[in-house]
Amino acid sequence: MKIDKLIIILFTGLFLGACSSSNKDGGEDELGKGKKIELSFIVPDYTLNVTNGNTASAKKMTRAETTDPGSAAEKEITDLYVFLFPTTSSQVLIKYYINTTAFTGGTWDTADNKVILNQTQAEVGTRKVYVVANCVDLKTTLDAVTSESGLQAVSRQTTKPWSSDLGYPILMSGNATHDFISDYQLDNVPLIRAIAKVELNVTLSSGFQVVPTLSDNSLVEYKYRYVGFDQNTYVIKPDTKTPVTVNSSSNIWPNTSDWTSWGASLNTSPTSDTGAGYTLTDSKVTTLKVITYINENDAAGSVIEINLPRVDDGPLPPPEFGPELYRLPLPDKIVRNTWYKYDVAI
Repeated sequence: MKIDKLIIILFTGLFLGACSSSNKDGGEDELGKGKKIELSFIVPDYTLNVTNGNTASAKKMTRAETTDPGSAAEKEITDLYVFLFPTTSSQVLIKYYINTTAFTGGTWDTADNKVILNQTQAEVGTRKVYVVANCVDLKTTLDAVTSESGLQAVSRQTTKPWSSDLGYPILMSGNATHDFISDYQLDNVPLIRAIAKVELNVTLSSGFQVVPTLSDNSLVEYKYRYVGFDQNTYVIKPDTKTPVTVNSSSNIWPNTSDWTSWGASLNTSPTSDTGAGYTLTDSKVTTLKVITYINENDAAGSVIEINLPRVDDGPLPPPEFGPELYRLPLPDKIVRNTWYKYDVAI
């Protein structure tokens, strides 16, 4: 009799222990992979690519690669499109457009860059996850996407693909394949900026330091134009990108009548992320700066051309004297989320 009671007590203890175990940390749902899935994401720093040279057309003298986080505006996220592509034939595509903290499919914690979806681990399984940010103008196109290849074909075209037309908020995307059964959290999906950035810093020798004519704080004699800038920004970088290029001016040097005069937007405080600026020393122009966004490109041919006046009108007699042209060839391959910085002396 005592033995029977002991067996019953032991059995009851084991049963209660099993119940306690099954309810630990959330209960049966957790053991049954019933937790809601979570996605978090980050905006990685720019890769900083620095080139030093003694003329604007010089080959690379030195090269240093480090990183720069960019400004708050360059990391801003205003909306998201989340795609959970199938990895098996039994799965269907799940996708959400998100532009509010509470949406039909879950919640978006904008402070912590986290999305919690009303989908359980068991419902989702293993997925190819894509996150697109700052894509409100592409929403209709993204709504129609049904496959990875379809997403990879989505792009926007910018008539003037430089700053300020190519700017905030910056299109970004990232992806990862993840087994949500094993882990309900997919952490730190990197949202890569879909564009690059070019910065040109010019130190002028005495021969190019003139007292300028100013028009709305712009230097009339100092001008520049962008040549061969690609118009297309892809959500996902295609394997091969066919360039569709345009110039900021159709006029070819020495006709610079509609080239851009060197402005002063970078001379203000706080400094903007893109624009133009200059330094005056004893009323003469001594340095020039221009910063612009640019689309990634797989083909050579992107150039920044600058027109500079000469103090002494050059070493040659008329008609050879006058302003001079300097050309800065950009890399043959322009990579998204890279900040190309050129420091040159002329």
